[in-house]
Amino acid sequence: MDCLPQIHVAAIHAEPGHRAAVPGLGILCSHDDLRAGLGAFQNSNGVGSKYLTAAWLPFGLGGARFGAAAGVVTGYSSGRVEPLLGAVAQLPFSWGSIYALLTPASGPKPLTLSFNFTIDIP
Repeated sequence: MDCLPQIHVAAIHAEPGHRAAVPGLGILCSHDDLRAGLGAFQNSNGVGSKYLTAAWLPFGLGGARFGAAAGVVTGYSSGRVEPLLGAVAQLPFSWGSIYALLTPASGPKPLTLSFNFTIDIP
């Protein structure tokens, strides 16, 4: 299993009024078609959040991988641990990859596309 640092950068929301900058750090581990990640970031409401995710990326096109992810996240208005579920894509580059997660609306959170960069350390 390979584990690499992950940098949280941006989130695009289906509804206005949310911050696009969501800085944070995490770690993403890969083995075949499976990914597991954990970390912390400042969410689109400006509050600290922590997450734990697992993804299955069985579909490939060129070097890109596509699939689904599930997990949990904290730091939103309910004040409790909330589910995280969505489609995921991992796009390769020479320096690492972009890991994008599309999460469905759940409670007060809008549909969100988040972008994270995984850095390949030589």
